[in-house]
Amino acid sequence: MTPTREVFWNISYNFLMYLLMVVALAFFFYGFYRRIKYWKLGQKEAITGTLAQRIKSLLIYAIGQGRILKEKYPGLIHVSIFIGFVFLFFGTVVVSFDYDIWHLIFGQSSFLIGNFYLIFSLVLDIAGVMAILGILVAAFRRYIQHPERLNNVFDNAVILFWMLFILITGFLVEAARIAALDPPWKNWSVIGTAIAGIFPAGEIGWHRIFWWVHLVAAFGFIAYIPYSRLKHIFTSALNIYLRSLEPKGALKPIDIENAEIFGVGKINDFTWKNLLDLDACTSCGRCQDACPAYASGKPLSPKKLILDLLDNLNEKAPKLLKGESLENDPAIVGTAVQTDEIWACTTCGACVEACPVFVEHIEKIVELRRDRTLMEGDFPAELNQTFKGMENNFNPWGIGFSSRADWTEKLNLKRLDKGEKADILWFVGCAGSFDDRIKKVSVSFAKILSAAGLDVGILGAKEKCCGETARRLGNEYLAQTLMEMNIELFNELGIKKIVTSCPHCYNTLKYEYPQFKGNYEVVHSSELLAELIQQGKILLNKNGNQKITFHDSCYLGRYSNIYQQPRDVINSVSSNLIELKRNKSNSFCCGAGGGRMWLEETIGERINNIRADEIIESGADTVASACPYCLTMLTDGLKDRDAIDKIEALDIIELVEQAMVKG
Repeated sequence: MTPTREVFWNISYNFLMYLLMVVALAFFFYGFYRRIKYWKLGQKEAITGTLAQRIKSLLIYAIGQGRILKEKYPGLIHVSIFIGFVFLFFGTVVVSFDYDIWHLIFGQSSFLIGNFYLIFSLVLDIAGVMAILGILVAAFRRYIQHPERLNNVFDNAVILFWMLFILITGFLVEAARIAALDPPWKNWSVIGTAIAGIFPAGEIGWHRIFWWVHLVAAFGFIAYIPYSRLKHIFTSALNIYLRSLEPKGALKPIDIENAEIFGVGKINDFTWKNLLDLDACTSCGRCQDACPAYASGKPLSPKKLILDLLDNLNEKAPKLLKGESLENDPAIVGTAVQTDEIWACTTCGACVEACPVFVEHIEKIVELRRDRTLMEGDFPAELNQTFKGMENNFNPWGIGFSSRADWTEKLNLKRLDKGEKADILWFVGCAGSFDDRIKKVSVSFAKILSAAGLDVGILGAKEKCCGETARRLGNEYLAQTLMEMNIELFNELGIKKIVTSCPHCYNTLKYEYPQFKGNYEVVHSSELLAELIQQGKILLNKNGNQKITFHDSCYLGRYSNIYQQPRDVINSVSSNLIELKRNKSNSFCCGAGGGRMWLEETIGERINNIRADEIIESGADTVASACPYCLTMLTDGLKDRDAIDKIEALDIIELVEQAMVKG
């Protein structure tokens, strides 16, 4: 006998299977058709990038589960279920192709014969076991261990039970067939053979019963997918394929002159891609675990924000599809999302970095802020002074713009605002010009640049805030005004290359100024320092005893992927670089980003104090940063923890200047 099996052995009225399949697929496609109609209620958004880039993303992050596996325990659970069902699905497709197409085209009864069939059967048994084990461990984790980030709704239980039921009934069909036929190759169907003893030998009735039960359960499950959280199987893959390939730190601009609305007040003000994001969310809670606002007791949970927006979409979409307007409906902020939630965000990017399916949380928060700030004038009271300072004196401190270059009084720096020429523009930034502590960093950087013999100049009183703070606080009009004034000046002076020590300035100048025809080569101070040290243009005395830890700035690390250069700089001045528990792409925010530098932190614990605790725990005697905001916040955190006398907070620029061989 040749190893094989008859597809419809012992099954009468098998034509009913095709009828059930049509019904299941009708429900399936209608469910997704409805979701697509919901997404199309959003505003237009262009998708950039090449086909090759998008297919690569799909292969790495959807098929390859790239981000899922960043967390080993839940990652392996998901991969076990995913791989198991993928193999079982393709196994079903192969059987269908074999029965419905192969013999019609080639005139042969089957290609599922011989050794190929035996291996095929074994692989499907292993896949089924993988899926069952994955489901059981997932249920244990969700309902016994119950991590805080997982919210258990009834749909989760339905999905897990239903998948388990399909797998078990599938094995029971196999076992009943083996018990009835006792084929000599049965040992290749490992699980079916192991449990075949529960059925009477030669009995065919049980096989028929479980075959139909399994079939109805499988088709019912297919029909249920678009109406459950399991729709993420398709929406997440689509979201990964369509993910933004623009620089991480670049917010989308508003056409100030022609836009009718600024930001998002109602759900259909989001773009269609933003609405797809909501359906792509797997509710895994990784974003919540990574969020510094949530960790410090603030009302913001990135996961809850997305799910609340999804609920709002599901509530409002039927009304919109009927042609009704949302004009008289209340705004999202204050109903679906609370005001304190959107202002708690530091825009650190940890949520987006953690999301396995590339949901863009920050973009949505900024759009909600834009609506509150520009359409309603509804923003925290502290920002009145911040915005006025930028409007009148071009810096958030509100200090007179004419004093911007006062810190350079005893330094021999070229002044481009006074007609001098230089190869490189040093964009000092507001903190480096006005904050007493950060001005010391600016002085150190000036000495390094001079020692290295670089032809650098500053704009002095003509330099204006880059616009980053205003933009992330939702004041797009003010941000664009500042950006355009700077760009006009840069272009007038023929600026080609810019160096800055502020990651926020760096991100804006490099990634957002091109949106307004401001195209320049932008370098961060840590990149420049690493290059100068490597080229031998500055010589350093290495300290073998100084224990230094490095705090990765969110805007330098996650947004700009600059991790190694600051460490190269530290390694050139010390032999004892100590990594913090949360570092590089998993770094914990200092609490100042997203304009939070200018807002009081009155809810929960201070974010910078949590980071200060991690620095103290590291055992380092110096914490280095490469961001003026971070340096300020870490210093304050160490003071609050009474550790400032034990741990020194410095910018890596100061480390280099201290270690530099004089003369």
